Amino acid sequence: MAASSDEDVLVHLAQLQRRVFRQAGIPPDVALQAIEAGVAGIRAAFGGFSVYIKRGRPTLAQRAEQAWRLSCSGKTTREVAAALGVTEQHVYVLLGHQRAQLGIRRRPGAPLSTNQPTQPTGARNAQD
Repeated sequence: MAASSDEDVLVHLAQLQRRVFRQAGIPPDVALQAIEAGVAGIRAAFGGFSVYIKRGRPTLAQRAEQAWRLSCSGKTTREVAAALGVTEQHVYVLLGHQRAQLGIRRRPGAPLSTNQPTQPTGARNAQD
């Protein structure tokens, strides 16, 4: 993306805010006041400075949800790590975070108790 002037950035920000306020059902006059206050605040805080804004990265909660979905779909820890571009150890952290958020004490796919035998995926019953 080409470099933008400060006014281009503020206009873009105002347009984004206007869209969000409209979707939230906020009256246009209230939205305009909020947008103008926001732009004035940014000018006051950062006017005259060069500001670098990093590209967005997923939050911890978003990454944990991604890891959870992949794990629940049958991916191994190694496959989840590769898909998210993180280490296997970090996948364990993400899954632990998601379990805590959901109030779950065991990992997805784990047996309900240690007394229940588990059967490997694709294994057949002895009766088949």
